[in-house]
Amino acid sequence: MFTSVVKALRVLEMVSTHPQGISAKCLSDALAVPVATMYRIVRTMQHEGWLESTDGLYRLGTAAAPLFRVDHAGRAVAEAGHAQENSP
Repeated sequence: MFTSVVKALRVLEMVSTHPQGISAKCLSDALAVPVATMYRIVRTMQHEGWLESTDGLYRLGTAAAPLFRVDHAGRAVAEAGHAQENSP
């Protein structure tokens, strides 16, 4: 299993549950990934369009838009209609 791919997917899952944005430090803590590693992950994901960042908070980027939609409460919901769980 490619651990870097798994980490990136976990980041997408976590960010999708925080429409207001989430910091790399919070992602690092929640996913038990070293902070330096998390910064490399989110920078790469941002460069590729999967994440966007404003004021140090990461949100889903335009590349993730086809995978997620937002429900009436502002939470990301998978296209299949299942709410994303807030799990690490």
